[in-house]
Amino acid sequence: MVLATAPRSDPAWSGRMLHTAVRTAWAPRPHLRVSQIAERDLVLSREYSKEPGPIRLARTPFLGEPMDRLSPDDPVQTVVFLGPVQAGKTIILQAFVASVVGYYPGPMLIVTDTDTKAEEFAKYRLDMMVRDSPHLRSRMRDNTIKLKTFPGGYLKLVGAQSGSGLTSMTCRYVAIDEADDHKANVSYAGSSVSLAIGRMTTYGETRKGLIVSSPKVKGESEIEAWYDRGDRRRYWVPCPRCGEFQVLRWRDPETGAYRLVWPKGHPEEARYLCAICGAAWEDRDKNLILPAGEWRAERPDLGEGGTITSYAVNALYSPVGFYSWTDMARQWEKANERVKAGDIEELRAFVNTRLAESFEEPGEQIDPNALANRLDPNWDAIPAGVRCIVIGGDVQDDRIEAVTLGIGSGWELYVLAYNVILSDPLDQATWASLDALVLRRWTTEDGRTLRAAATCVDSGHRTQAVYDYARTRKRWGVRAIKGVGGPGRPIWDKAIRKGGKVKYQGQFYAVGTDTAKDKLHECLKVTEPGPKFLHVPARIPSTFPDWFEQLTAERKVHYREKGKEVRGWRPITEGRRNEVLDTMVYVNAHQKLRKSVPAGRGSSFTTCRPSGSVCC
Repeated sequence: MVLATAPRSDPAWSGRMLHTAVRTAWAPRPHLRVSQIAERDLVLSREYSKEPGPIRLARTPFLGEPMDRLSPDDPVQTVVFLGPVQAGKTIILQAFVASVVGYYPGPMLIVTDTDTKAEEFAKYRLDMMVRDSPHLRSRMRDNTIKLKTFPGGYLKLVGAQSGSGLTSMTCRYVAIDEADDHKANVSYAGSSVSLAIGRMTTYGETRKGLIVSSPKVKGESEIEAWYDRGDRRRYWVPCPRCGEFQVLRWRDPETGAYRLVWPKGHPEEARYLCAICGAAWEDRDKNLILPAGEWRAERPDLGEGGTITSYAVNALYSPVGFYSWTDMARQWEKANERVKAGDIEELRAFVNTRLAESFEEPGEQIDPNALANRLDPNWDAIPAGVRCIVIGGDVQDDRIEAVTLGIGSGWELYVLAYNVILSDPLDQATWASLDALVLRRWTTEDGRTLRAAATCVDSGHRTQAVYDYARTRKRWGVRAIKGVGGPGRPIWDKAIRKGGKVKYQGQFYAVGTDTAKDKLHECLKVTEPGPKFLHVPARIPSTFPDWFEQLTAERKVHYREKGKEVRGWRPITEGRRNEVLDTMVYVNAHQKLRKSVPAGRGSSFTTCRPSGSVCC
């Protein structure tokens, strides 16, 4: 039987076709949540996945809600996910990309820590993801390594150190991968994360941002800062024995007790103890507790009006068949063995990549409260033990801070005064005020008259003004100095050296700040008056309440520099003031400066010359 068909020239046939085309064009896209899009169109490639094939969120149910917050109809504008390695951070990012390319198009920026990582993500994640998904493959058009286009939008991939790449475009979507690996300050324009998020401003309530990372350094973690800005959600799971919900934690935050326990040397016997009933859970119990879990906000009052939601998990939530509790126990034991050998790198990796917590370097530091308990009473005439006086000045853009230090036998130290000259160092009046400190005459308890034998003025700020000041006051023992960090540097040098060679020689003396801090730290540890003890009169912290906090603003830690493990001084907390510490470091350079000061200025010099000196 032959079916009659209308010829294409038939007006009725053309009308039906036009009607179908118009109806198709105007038909609303199917409304899908991002988690549905992930399970429908996201395929993991065997090149990088242990379990290749379509995404199965039943294995990692804690990924569903963070994904869905990225859906267009959700009021959240920024999703923050803090987690360990291999816990789904990149899967969330890929699901976000799939939703933009396949269903909710618009300009999108993806930021990794370096341009090399951007290329690797494009080649080994993004391109393979598109290759293995028929729907995404049908949408992708022009394609270069770091720029992909599709109907209604495009993807641009940049490294975090690219200032122009982060500031030269406006986009509706932003995805930031491993935020804590990014450069802190891009071309002095600010944090790369803040710059990238700022690219969405003009899109208002329709914008969507995603920030994922494992945390790194305590006090400097970008992902922890963003997590704290959100509503701080944790994944609560029920005990398979008593049914009470709880957060899986490595240690109890109140008692400090470990929740994952095992006999020493037998990590294969690791069990998780319920925080409520104490029942021991097996690793396989995660097949029961994870699907029954739910996200709960610890601070629903935060989140900037519901626009930022933040999530955190650790490796205890890793599904069965991936990273087990036995693996976790074994890695912990190995890390602690390395700590005993003096290597903290494996412990750092465990804390960052498994516990998903920032790492606080164990290091040498002084408790400022302990120092405050050793105050001397105020004195009218300076103590008889002072044999010579030195000054250290720290120059800022709007002030000069200076400490006047008396030095006695055995390097016993006396803080005689601390002055803050609140005026611009470009004004001559500022330097006149410093002159008054340099030329001040002090009377000791036994009737001697002293004045500053040596003065070090830092040239890091208002450099030329410092050079001009020091050059005209050499006869007063004033020297311009420049602090140079790094272990093993000499405390006093005419030049800055690198690799044993002179790198720069100018109108200043180079002070090895780490070496000077080592010597100052030795003094701060002395608890009884005598050699190396630091005397501080009560009026100093009374006038400057944070004086001891500034003095102890840094600690000595292990860190890596150019691939090598070194030990040096680092701030305890970024942004903490440390001018007091700096001035005390500069006066410690006196032990070398005194050798370059000519004799003949009276009593202040007779005890500060290299031969026969009683103060060093």
